[in-house]
Amino acid sequence: MITMPCVIAALLSNPIGPSDGLASEPIARGYELVAQGLYYYRCLRDFGGGRATPSQVDCLLGEPPSGCCLGSYNSWRYPLLGLEFLCTEGKGAGEEGTIVAVRRMPPMVPPGASDAEGKDIRALQGFWELDSVEVGGKKEKPPRSGNLCLVIEGDHLVICDGGVAVGFCYKLQRSENRTAISLSLPDPDENAQLQKGVGVLELAPYILYAFDGDKLRIAWGKAEHLKDGFGSKNITVMTLTHFRPKDNRK
Repeated sequence: MITMPCVIAALLSNPIGPSDGLASEPIARGYELVAQGLYYYRCLRDFGGGRATPSQVDCLLGEPPSGCCLGSYNSWRYPLLGLEFLCTEGKGAGEEGTIVAVRRMPPMVPPGASDAEGKDIRALQGFWELDSVEVGGKKEKPPRSGNLCLVIEGDHLVICDGGVAVGFCYKLQRSENRTAISLSLPDPDENAQLQKGVGVLELAPYILYAFDGDKLRIAWGKAEHLKDGFGSKNITVMTLTHFRPKDNRK
């Protein structure tokens, strides 16, 4: 008598499937569907046990439309599904990381935001190309890579340069004296360091921003220097242009 455990064991021991000479196309297709179903079951089981890997997410949902590094985590986002996956890096060469959190993507404009904040958040969304750089009040040449850009999607702010995407979660801080973007990270320990302004760059946990038509000016620096606004001589000011793809349709 052939039991289901025997069938499953046979399928797992022969992942290539029956040979073309011994099986018709319907049987081969049925074999493929069963094997695929078993893999999906293992993926769901691993999710429940906290052992899921990025490749399993890729198999179940396809390649993520967008993603970035959020501190020591990688963020994979599926906007159409409203899901974000946070995963760790593999410890060794060729070793996969693990999914540590799955969350619903928050709305673009958070509940309770003022009309002015909502207007700015909508205006910030999209792809911003670097136009010019000022350091200490003097203009400098843009980085040699020439491809530094800023991508703002929902509640994520991503800095792309040289093929590396470094991201932060963000919120707006508006007052009579300044308009700023506060930055944060999902890991409590890393976020505590970011909020204290410690680390290699020792930057403030926020940046200043201002609109000028399709231009966006942002200012980076230490907290004590950002208090003086864009006029400070000890900060870096970048001017970016909102990228809008050309419509070649006639």
